[in-house]
Amino acid sequence: MVAALRATGRPVYSINPMAVARYRERHSMARAKSDHVDALTLANIIRVDGEYHRQLPSGSDRPSASGRPRVRIR
Repeated sequence: MVAALRATGRPVYSINPMAVARYRERHSMARAKSDHVDALTLANIIRVDGEYHRQLPSGSDRPSASGRPRVRIR
């Protein structure tokens, strides 16, 4: 999916799932989750607070197997 988004020139962000859940709790009255609501929530996070989230670097088209961002510990 990352490669497909990048192929269309769209920026790709990695957002912590707990941050998305907390945002949804604060801004949504409905308790039901759906793909449509999740997509709108993610779009609103980037639209409103995009400067607080980092874009994935251009060389990282494949996320890690666990779905978590890759972190290098020195």
